Amino acid sequence: MTELLEKAIELARKALPEQQDRVARRLIDSLASEDARQEVIRQKEAQWREENREAIEWYNDYIAQNGLPLARYRRF
Repeated sequence: MTELLEKAIELARKALPEQQDRVARRLIDSLASEDARQEVIRQKEAQWREENREAIEWYNDYIAQNGLPLARYRRF
C-alpha cells in the first residue's frame, strides 16, 4: 500500500494547481477503496480459516503423528 500511496502523491504533485484539489479527492477515494478491498480480503480469509479449522487441525495432527506423506522422497 505504501507504494500505491507514494505513486498517488507523486501524481498529485505533478498536477496543475487548479487540478490538485480534484486529484487529491480522487487519491483519497482510491485509498479508501483499497482499504475497503483489503478489509474484505481479511474478512474472507478469516471466514475460510474458521470454516476449514477442523480439517486443518486434523491434517496437522496427522502430520504430527505420521510425518509428511512423501518425506522419503525429499533430497534436502
